[in-house]
Amino acid sequence: MTFLLNSHNVFDYLVEHGFCDRSEQALSKVEPIAAKNFNLLLSLSDGRKLLVKQERHNQDGKAAGEFLSEWRIQEFFKQFSELGPHSPVDADGAKF
Repeated sequence: MTFLLNSHNVFDYLVEHGFCDRSEQALSKVEPIAAKNFNLLLSLSDGRKLLVKQERHNQDGKAAGEFLSEWRIQEFFKQFSELGPHSPVDADGAKF
């Protein structure tokens, strides 16, 4: 059985894995973001925002593995720092 995050269970999942405190849940907002993947944007009470990306699954409950490819690209640029100007950046402009 495939476990899928949604606006009802994403906060419990993040608390369970240590990303948030249970006390933040009441003042937090969860909104789906239209994109290729199933994304949820959590706005926390302290002003932080978390984007939870979840790869879409097919009818058999399998994902295409696109996030693995994204991770491999970031690991490649970490391993070959001499490619500096060509490396991806995060939302704050910081190099990975």
